[in-house]
Amino acid sequence: MGKMDEMIVVAPRKHVFHNESLAFQGVVSGHEQVATIMNRINRHFSEMRRGNAEEDTAFKQPIPYVVIRRGTEIYSYERLKGGGESRLHQKLSIGFGGHMNAILSSSFTEMLEANTQRELHEELFLIQKAKIYANHWFN
Repeated sequence: MGKMDEMIVVAPRKHVFHNESLAFQGVVSGHEQVATIMNRINRHFSEMRRGNAEEDTAFKQPIPYVVIRRGTEIYSYERLKGGGESRLHQKLSIGFGGHMNAILSSSFTEMLEANTQRELHEELFLIQKAKIYANHWFN
């Protein structure tokens, strides 16, 4: 099965953004607006084949995205040419994330937490290994 055949979580844009009255560009930090959008996703999410979702602008694809910070420092990395999406090659990123897969759950929030944990485990393997090596060499 290719990545475009993967079943992912989607929500109808018109419901999530209340016919664009809640739409935003970039990052939204207003707790009330975030809560409203999360509640709307929770009420209207479903599963869709990723390839169909990528071509249907009527649906939003919630993506958990994680930024790692230590004090005032933010972890960043350069995406290599060997990665899956060529549009991201040699671009800097301050976080990582991915499409959500549905799980047996009573809420979107639980699904978001489970998918975020999955991304952390998939993407932080090298960081955890590097920490182990660093501790070995510097202790």
